[in-house]
Amino acid sequence: MQACGHGWTSMKGRIAFWCAFSNNTGVVAYRLYGQQCDNCQGESYEPAMWYPEEIEKVLWNICSRVAHVFYGCARPPIQLNRRPGKPKNPHNSEKCQACKDGVCAERR
Repeated sequence: MQACGHGWTSMKGRIAFWCAFSNNTGVVAYRLYGQQCDNCQGESYEPAMWYPEEIEKVLWNICSRVAHVFYGCARPPIQLNRRPGKPKNPHNSEKCQACKDGVCAERR
């Protein structure tokens, strides 16, 4: 993934979901958010890198939520744990696409 000339992929991605259910039809929509490169002056966003276990956790959480809200199933606890990592820098709200859209949990 090379959106900028540096060839970096952001590890600071966010995802937002929207769900709707009408006339026995359900829709789950989502948006993947990225991060701007620290070294580029452009307005484009780098796609986030998602580890397989992070994808599995997010999908489990959304499926559990849909099952609970729309089908009345018992709601298991939401998995909030994060993959251990050592970010080099703190969250940068100025470069975060989700912050700019007002949906980032870490926005300041």
